[in-house]
Amino acid sequence: MTDLKEEIEVLRQRISALEESRLTKIKTALRRKKTAVKIAIIAGIIVPVAIYAAAGVIPYSFSAGSAAVATEVNANFTYLNNVSVPIGGIIAWHQDLTGVPALPGSGEWVKCDGQTLSDANSPMNGQVIPNLNGNGLGANSPGHTAKVQMFLRGGTTSGTGQQDAFQGHWHQIDYHTAGGVSGSIGAAGADTAFASFSTSRVRAGNAFSDGSNGTPRTASETRPSNMSVVWIMRVK
Repeated sequence: MTDLKEEIEVLRQRISALEESRLTKIKTALRRKKTAVKIAIIAGIIVPVAIYAAAGVIPYSFSAGSAAVATEVNANFTYLNNVSVPIGGIIAWHQDLTGVPALPGSGEWVKCDGQTLSDANSPMNGQVIPNLNGNGLGANSPGHTAKVQMFLRGGTTSGTGQQDAFQGHWHQIDYHTAGGVSGSIGAAGADTAFASFSTSRVRAGNAFSDGSNGTPRTASETRPSNMSVVWIMRVK
């Protein structure tokens, strides 16, 4: 009986040793698998994201009912971050269109309203945001001593504002006298046939229709046809 108990105890110890050995092998395999997964993530996800970003294609798409794998979702976020508007980028925002939500509460975007940015998480903290929207509560618009709405213009540097202007030019004045004398005065006004007229009687009047392009539209500024938008800037 004693011998049987001893044999059972020996068998029990052997089984325990086998179980420990098996567990050790499983743990080792799991560690190796984790390392392999990390390598796969680096080689198979991060690198392709850079390739996808260059190609302009979102790495992964999901359909209703399918499982969303965390690494694939993160890869999409990485892609979107790589192709998003850079800090300091300005875009036009149609804020008053029905259904358009307010700017995100995260503060990544602010209106270009001349405010002094107060956000410790932004590299632009403490700087004056350009007053492109002509907000009366903000700083003066760039290049102006007033708060005016502004178009954007490309250049080799940024931040320089300009007043509106009209290119310098001359007007040609055509004339016809009662005595049948007619002609025109050019830029220098040196037409001898017109010399007998009093210059006080010669002036350019208001703009009027040329007969084919409609009544000229006049205003307090020179501007192209346009639609108002709210300029916003990414600050972080």
